[in-house]
Amino acid sequence: MAQRRLTYTVLVGAMPATLFLMVNIMKTGASWHAGQLKSWASESVVYRRGSHTVTVKAAFGETRHDIVNPGGFQIEVHSRDFLIDVADLILNSVLVKPERGDEIEFTDTDGTRYTHSLMQLGNEPSWRYSDPHRIKYRIHTDRVKLPT
Repeated sequence: MAQRRLTYTVLVGAMPATLFLMVNIMKTGASWHAGQLKSWASESVVYRRGSHTVTVKAAFGETRHDIVNPGGFQIEVHSRDFLIDVADLILNSVLVKPERGDEIEFTDTDGTRYTHSLMQLGNEPSWRYSDPHRIKYRIHTDRVKLPT
């Protein structure tokens, strides 16, 4: 069976309508990818701010930061990153953005529990959106407590 292709020549403002369709297709693809990442490559973690916690699914990552210390030397630092859906970060019934001082706890497959705190290095923020559609946060952290 031959595939049919629709082409739109209608202009919306100064942009062809096909451009708007492409943006929607890209957002749909990003949403699909975020769902797959959450379903197949994520683990449960506990996100904590003060006495409020929420258990969310997070994929793990790493980011390399190049910072310059006060002596002028460049230092390479690696952060443990957690990729968490924006819509899942609800504390005390309120949708929140990550803040300095928040902690993330996770238990490794061998039962070791780790605690990480949001980490800001130099002028870099401690988190950013991981995609242009703001579906997931990429939260930069550093381990703050020894494993228990």
